Amino acid sequence: MRIEKAKISNDYFVKKIRALEKRVKKLENILEEKVLQETFTVDEICDSYNISRSTFDRYRKAGLKVSQSGRNGKIMVKKSEVEKYLKNTKNG
Repeated sequence: MRIEKAKISNDYFVKKIRALEKRVKKLENILEEKVLQETFTVDEICDSYNISRSTFDRYRKAGLKVSQSGRNGKIMVKKSEVEKYLKNTKNG
């Protein structure tokens, strides 16, 4: 009887854990989509802010944070980083 209760208890927790794992996976996917929506290529940033590539490169040298996968990988920029950089340079 006691073993049966423990088994039922364990089954209950296993089901709850699996349900939570599914929810976490869904949230991770949503978050990843959101991050991708806010991440742009250098050309997209230059077009959006009407700046040249050389201006972008100056911003980058001066501290604009970018992501680059590998040495020759595509440079990606979060729009929030550009906004933060421009705000800081304007105030500084």
